[in-house]
Amino acid sequence: MDFRNFDPRHTGELLKHIDRQNEVLMEAYRSMFHELRKLQVEEEMLMRKMHEVMSTHGLTKMGVSYGNPFGMVLGQLKTSQGFTLGGPTS
Repeated sequence: MDFRNFDPRHTGELLKHIDRQNEVLMEAYRSMFHELRKLQVEEEMLMRKMHEVMSTHGLTKMGVSYGNPFGMVLGQLKTSQGFTLGGPTS
């Protein structure tokens, strides 16, 4: 936008437009933040459930478990909330 040729009579319209854009962006931010939080909670629940299943089958030992159906090195996996698979919570 070339501000040298900006007509000051349109300042009110521009301000309304910017305010509407701000509202739209804030609503998108709130929505995305809410969805992210739901996914983080779901991740935590799934990790706990996986740990429970692995514990039931004796697969939570440190290091590689060759009978591990998940194909992972255990004891080093952490969720974003700090829950450690195969070891104590940190």
